[in-house]
Amino acid sequence: MPEPLAHTAAIAAELRGVRLGERRLGKIELRGDPGDRVFMTAVGRMLDLLLPGEPNTTAGRGELAALWLGPDAWLLTCPPDAVATHIGDLRIALADVHAAVTAASISGRSGSVGATSTRTCSATSSSERPTARSVRGDGRPYQAVGV
Repeated sequence: MPEPLAHTAAIAAELRGVRLGERRLGKIELRGDPGDRVFMTAVGRMLDLLLPGEPNTTAGRGELAALWLGPDAWLLTCPPDAVATHIGDLRIALADVHAAVTAASISGRSGSVGATSTRTCSATSSSERPTARSVRGDGRPYQAVGV
């Protein structure tokens, strides 16, 4: 499969000092109740931005952006090497809140998509939290356990 920007190579070759290419982004899906002030405050403090509350809107700070996906879902984009840090920070911030944090990645030239990590944060005790077993996009199993 040809590169998506391959047809622009001739144009780019004519423009000195200009480089065209794909921008790789890390992606995190965040779900929670926007009516829950604890959830919104915890996320806002951790990300240092307010999650967008209207359809087709975004919010951003530096290389971090939050895109409204639905009434209780947002897609966070950031540099790929910042995904683990943001997930860890979100899990800590949402430890006592009913929310879900999922890291999604696109890997390889085939463009396979798979969840690399899923964790649900809730107010239930750890002994009451269910353990889920699922399969990554590449077919390998992963284990998701409550915080």
